[in-house]
Amino acid sequence: MGDEENNVAVVNAECDPFADGWHGDGCCAYYCFKAYKSYNAFFSAYGANLMFAVLSVNAVFALLSCNSIFSILSVNSVGTRKIKASCIAMCIATVQSKRPKRISPRSSFKPRKRVKSFFWSKKPHETPVATAFPKLRSDIKVARERLPAAKARSQFLQIMHDAEQKDRVVLITGETGCGKTTQIPQFILEESPKDAKIIVAQPRRLAATGVADRVAQERGEARPGEGSVGYVVRGDSKVSNDCRLMFCTTGVLLRQLQTEGALDCISHIVIDEVHERHLDTDILLARQSKTTKRKSWKKRGSGTFLSKLIDPPSFTSIESAIFSLEKLGALFKSKMEEEIRVSLTPLGVHLAGIPAPPSIGKLLVYGSLLGCRSAALAIAAGLSGGKSPFLRIDRRSIDTDTKEGYKNQMVLDERDKLFDSVGNSDHAILSAIYNGWDSLSGGGGVKRKYLESLGLSVNAMRDMKQLVSQLDGALASGGFYSTSESDCNGKSWRIIRSCVVASFAPAQIARVQRSSTKYAETVEGAVEKEGEAKELKFYTRSSGDKDSSVDSSNLTKHYHGTSEARCFVHPSSFTFSVGSYTCPWIVYYQLVRTSKPFMRDVTECSNYDLLLFGGNIEVSASDGVIVVDDYVRMSANARIAALISGLRKRVDNLLTKKIAEPSFDVAKSVEMKLIVKLLRTDGMGQ
Repeated sequence: MGDEENNVAVVNAECDPFADGWHGDGCCAYYCFKAYKSYNAFFSAYGANLMFAVLSVNAVFALLSCNSIFSILSVNSVGTRKIKASCIAMCIATVQSKRPKRISPRSSFKPRKRVKSFFWSKKPHETPVATAFPKLRSDIKVARERLPAAKARSQFLQIMHDAEQKDRVVLITGETGCGKTTQIPQFILEESPKDAKIIVAQPRRLAATGVADRVAQERGEARPGEGSVGYVVRGDSKVSNDCRLMFCTTGVLLRQLQTEGALDCISHIVIDEVHERHLDTDILLARQSKTTKRKSWKKRGSGTFLSKLIDPPSFTSIESAIFSLEKLGALFKSKMEEEIRVSLTPLGVHLAGIPAPPSIGKLLVYGSLLGCRSAALAIAAGLSGGKSPFLRIDRRSIDTDTKEGYKNQMVLDERDKLFDSVGNSDHAILSAIYNGWDSLSGGGGVKRKYLESLGLSVNAMRDMKQLVSQLDGALASGGFYSTSESDCNGKSWRIIRSCVVASFAPAQIARVQRSSTKYAETVEGAVEKEGEAKELKFYTRSSGDKDSSVDSSNLTKHYHGTSEARCFVHPSSFTFSVGSYTCPWIVYYQLVRTSKPFMRDVTECSNYDLLLFGGNIEVSASDGVIVVDDYVRMSANARIAALISGLRKRVDNLLTKKIAEPSFDVAKSVEMKLIVKLLRTDGMGQ
């Protein structure tokens, strides 16, 4: 690896139609650690409104966890009250949104600045002069001269010189193999070996590394990273202090453009394969179009920027994206002089620095806050890999009389045993298998036997390990380091479950309904029977509500005025055969439509999970009901809602402080310890 191995992050960016930003499912650490400006007196803006300022931890906990309240909150249980130990974890992803020009009072902070690596921070005159025409092997020299691009060299240089005085853009077309990709950057470097510093953006990692290898050879260098040629891609970096020609993916460049003055030291940008119309390439072209016209980074609204795209998203798509991020708690709207402004919340600022989808980023942040960081990383990696680590085995076609059938049955038995130990959660088992595999020692044979016993894919587990490493670096670069406090609750299934609920609720929540309760006669009287999976029905908000992804054609009923549609647990889910839940609400990671709308990666919620992380809280004092996000209903008094709202505000304040002080450990705060105690004991105080 090059000198920047631990500092470079690559993101295969996709368009996030909001606030001039991007997100994608690539991940790695990114350029250098973030530097932050000190923020003075941030706490003073909130102090007058903090209801917990005068309450001790014991007093608050006593109010929240008295047995009478707990029993009321538990009324809505489904099936039996059986509680299984579970160990959940999470998923990853990225929102990288540009900081809004106006900072609202709620998130009154100075945007963090990233420290640029030496390639981006060194001006051309501070970089060693490149050799214009290095001595080459005769076969390489002849091969270059035979390319069609060589015959157009002088014409290209003249056009480029003219463009520098006008619009500063040159469009190059040519047949495949003519030398556009490998020769054009070299022509620029040969013409200005002292003043040129060039970036070549490729749509794919393989193209970036392959072209860099070839160009390095054509410049007489053994390999990229040892001279004037280098590259940066996801998980790999080869850049030296002499580098003047760097190849990277479009995602890397987009990520770097979020840094203030990112192009101050760059003379030329070459964007390759623009005709393929990748989404991140369209974003990059629109961005550069603004830059060439103004020569300055002027922050504008999302509508202004996105209208410059080749295929701009519709207004409805932008509004939908903003609405989703509002639900996630990453954005909030404010009105100023008849204009609606959208700003990042304290949580949104932290999510903007994590190269993962928003819900995955939130899971990682809350994993660090609640003390289950490693479990969150494992689940995030499992969900982000795109392929299940479990090899498919069809239970219905197993013949135990055959050797293969007997082996498959043994694998299924081991999986069931593991699932019984982690509770009603597909996320939990992802964490369990990864941590079980990663903690093994004694050579490859031990790990191989473990994988075989559970029917796991070797390649999928290796991919998970790589993603865990990359996400770990991204999380640490945002100030969420691996410490004893960050993993103090790593074995508490209730805390891990709460991280999952915090990440996916309220947008990805479903209601569980049991058709009827059945009883069995015993010598002691009638006893409630264990529930069966076939007796359960699942509903989620229909497309009549903005945040639902279920087709209204599947509409079946209303739940307290909310339109609902039927959905189903996917047969590949470990929760497919679960017959009872202690709480009538579950969250899911994906809803896919095949023959039916199926939920993948399901986790059971708890009442306090939903109260603390489930969305806006409304109180109907006369009915004694708390409504979460206009959907989830719980029986409780108004005091509970007031106290929970206060805890939520305290968490926002802690995240704001984390922005100004990256070294501040939120997990050690009194407020977080109170929240952890509530979640760990489910409000029982024991």
